[in-house]
Amino acid sequence: MSKFSFVALLLGLVVALSACGEGGPKGPKLVHGPSLEERADGLFYEKGAEKPFTGTQNKVDKESGKLRAETQFENGQKHGWDRRWYRDNLDQMHRQWLWVRGEPAFFWSWWPNGVMRELASQRSGKEFGRADIAYGSYVKWFDSGKIQFKARYDEKFFWQGHVLDYNDAGQLMWDGEFKDGVFVKGIRPPEGSGEVKKVTPPPADAPEEE
Repeated sequence: MSKFSFVALLLGLVVALSACGEGGPKGPKLVHGPSLEERADGLFYEKGAEKPFTGTQNKVDKESGKLRAETQFENGQKHGWDRRWYRDNLDQMHRQWLWVRGEPAFFWSWWPNGVMRELASQRSGKEFGRADIAYGSYVKWFDSGKIQFKARYDEKFFWQGHVLDYNDAGQLMWDGEFKDGVFVKGIRPPEGSGEVKKVTPPPADAPEEE
């Protein structure tokens, strides 16, 4: 398996799950701090500062005083945890990234009911016009806990090896082997069904709605 082993991915999951307990009731107003800006060198600075920022930027619910989001930085780069909680249930984490010196390494997300939704190793997706893409193992689950999608991506963002994929209605679409993104054998959607091989990387690191 390329770059990150699935064992390491699961170890990262154990660490992530231990962080899911923070949060609180819904509050529409947030307190931001510190205020950061990304400059031409691609690094983040506090406004008016000369040196790149090292520390944690938080978004805190003003009414409960609990976290809505937190992002860790080192020398102006994202480095460490980047976490988001559901705005209507701050007791439940929504998404979490692990960054290493400005590069995405792992991604997790959860359904509102607390069931794991996505788990993936990642890398930068700049050549694809994205902040991040799946690189290595990527698994998705239905909110029932059943696996919806399971695949491995190579450095060119192609499927490699066994792929399992159900559509949103729970119908099996793909259960087969791939090489360099090309179907080799197994179960595939019937001809004329309108279903195509979907590429479903974890969501890019975009700001949450407020």
